Formats: sequence, structure tokens, C-alpha cells
Amino acid sequence: MSETRWPKAILTMLKITNMQTKLQDRRSELRDEFNCQEPWQLSTRNKRISRAAYKKYVEESVRAKLDSDWQDGMSGKTTLDRYKSFKTAKGTIEHLCDNTQGSRFLANARAGCLQTRRYRSRFENIDPTCQRCGKAEETLEHVILECDSPPEAE
Repeated sequence: MSETRWPKAILTMLKITNMQTKLQDRRSELRDEFNCQEPWQLSTRNKRISRAAYKKYVEESVRAKLDSDWQDGMSGKTTLDRYKSFKTAKGTIEHLCDNTQGSRFLANARAGCLQTRRYRSRFENIDPTCQRCGKAEETLEHVILECDSPPEAE
């Protein structure tokens, strides 16, 4: 941009007086928070990066940082151990929860708080042994993967 154009003159004056606009403050705040580089830092061999390419770069940086923060937030929650080992990116799965009893059981199982006998034995005075096979404690893994007794018909 030529030096005689008024936007360039305003930017030059802002730089000389060491003043920043709200836009510049917010941009540097977001740059620091999401670890994004300036467009001129991404340019290679005196080629300018396109606005669309820079926008895509910023969106990917923001998405990566938010996913990382999301995973860090789950790391201290023991009820989400099983969930976080399979779910790697933020987002929702459509039609997963439809307010039926089956979806409630699935949600509790994914969260690691399905009310198995072992889980309930922490709060009630009951034997945690599986009532169907009698071989092991009734845990989520046992009920789904190990128990060889067929479920009781209702």
C-alpha cells in the first residue's frame, strides 16, 4: 500500500505513537492464546500467503488448541477413562441419545458409572459377585465382555 493512502498513514501514526486499536489488541490476545503466527511469518520465499490459506491455518490452530484443552479437561475425571480412550476429537454423535432406557444405559456405560453390583457395593451392603455366572465381580467389562451366562428373559 502506498504511503500516501490514508489507511497506511493511520497505521503509520499508530505505530509511531505506539497505540493499538481494539482489533489489534484482540488479535494479539488470540494469537497468544491459540499460538498462531502472523501471516508474514508463514510466507515463504517472499510469497504472500493468501487470506483464505491464513484463515484455514488459524481455524486449524484454534481447533487443535480447543481439542487439546478438552482432552486435558477430561484427564482428571475417572468416570471418563473409557470414553476418553476412544473419543479423540470434540464433537457430537447424532442420534446417540434418544431418551430411551437403552440410551440411558449406554450413556452410563460410556461414562463408567453403570450401576453394576460392584459399583452399587460401594454405596450399599451387597455382594459384588455376578448373579448370573457367580464367577467374578459384576463390573462393566465383565457384563459386556466376559460373562458367559445368557441374560435373563424378562
